[in-house]
Amino acid sequence: MGKRKRFDRSIQQTTVESLSHDGRGISQNEGKKTFILGALPGETVSYQPLKRAKGITSAVVTEIHEPSPKRIEPTCPHFTACGGCQLQHLSQAEQVAHKHFVLQEQCKHIGQMEAESWAEPLVGPSYGYRRRARLSVKHVPKKGKVLVGFRELDGRFVSDNSTCPVLTPPFDELLTPLSDLIGQLSQPDKIPQIELTQAEPQPTLLIRHLAELNENDCSLLTDFAEQYSVCVLLQPKGYDSITDLAGERSEAELSYQLDGLTYFFRPEQFIQVNAVINERMMEQAIQWLNPQPTERILDLFCGIGNISLPLAKRAKWVTGVEGELSSVKQAAKNAKHNNLSNTAFFAENLFDDCSKALWAMEHYDALVIDPPRAGAKEIVENISAFNPTRILYISCHSATLARDAGILQSHGYTLKKAGMMDMFPQTQHMEAMALFVKE
Repeated sequence: MGKRKRFDRSIQQTTVESLSHDGRGISQNEGKKTFILGALPGETVSYQPLKRAKGITSAVVTEIHEPSPKRIEPTCPHFTACGGCQLQHLSQAEQVAHKHFVLQEQCKHIGQMEAESWAEPLVGPSYGYRRRARLSVKHVPKKGKVLVGFRELDGRFVSDNSTCPVLTPPFDELLTPLSDLIGQLSQPDKIPQIELTQAEPQPTLLIRHLAELNENDCSLLTDFAEQYSVCVLLQPKGYDSITDLAGERSEAELSYQLDGLTYFFRPEQFIQVNAVINERMMEQAIQWLNPQPTERILDLFCGIGNISLPLAKRAKWVTGVEGELSSVKQAAKNAKHNNLSNTAFFAENLFDDCSKALWAMEHYDALVIDPPRAGAKEIVENISAFNPTRILYISCHSATLARDAGILQSHGYTLKKAGMMDMFPQTQHMEAMALFVKE
């Protein structure tokens, strides 16, 4: 057998032909595609190949020779080195237009259907919006420092960032102080990640550590918490091991406001990362679904009750179902705190057949689905078990939404409305909302 050809990582030049769904410039050479982060259609660029898989090369732009008129100067000095953002070289208006186009294209080509009407995209702040993030940590002796940030493009290394403008204050300016802090700990190589959460009563850092912290470590962390007015929690093992700096089991809860309601949650529980878009998403969901005081509504993948509780203010009854037991308990607690007695919450694996569950055998006038990226294929394939007249589908992955839309169409549902929600500005990601009606 001949030797395998070595992957060429040398700097190359090309002209970009189009833009991929994930916002990378596409060029073709002898029938082989190269996807270049930071490049736009019509540009002549130099690029650095990073990796190749299934005949497709992933690369990053190194120099722009002929820029597109749509190009803007990225706000972050670490753009293209850091893998956290992919679209800072486009204005927010252009980003939104591209994501809206992607949603339309995927509904057309994957779902084989068109919406009767397309809603105006929901937008919010383009920077300083991210209230939740998981940062990687890496002690690099050769650099004489600890790196704190998102992963680089190829995922192997942590980006060497001094700031992150998509994070909410004070997190946007805490990367360097966190790097200095962890570098002073007794075993900086045993800190793999930090989870950030901006909520009431104060910003919170959840520090994962693989080795026991000594008295001096805890003293340093305490001083840091006081200096930057943040809460520091420790996680030596799983989420059930979270403690405060005194080593006591932490029962601390954070909270946020939505629709006049107070939501409590634990630092490890899921919340939407963009508070402004979360509020506008809820308002649009209520407007589209139009719940009536006589109606019973089923909310699948309900989490801590983010959509369930506003629906319960307007409907006769809301049943929420979620796979994570702790979130189910939190949703019930939030309903009780907000004096909503017309709710019930159940823990169930929604990727299994749940048609025999007691909650599934009830009648529901409308259904809300807000699944993870994998979508809700198992639910929509068996939608006749619920047979709602209206389905509101909220998605964090437009391709699986389009797939599931096609399945719902085969069950007699019409896609009445659809729209993009810019939950993650500067990145390739988006949320989408779709309303299906069975005539």
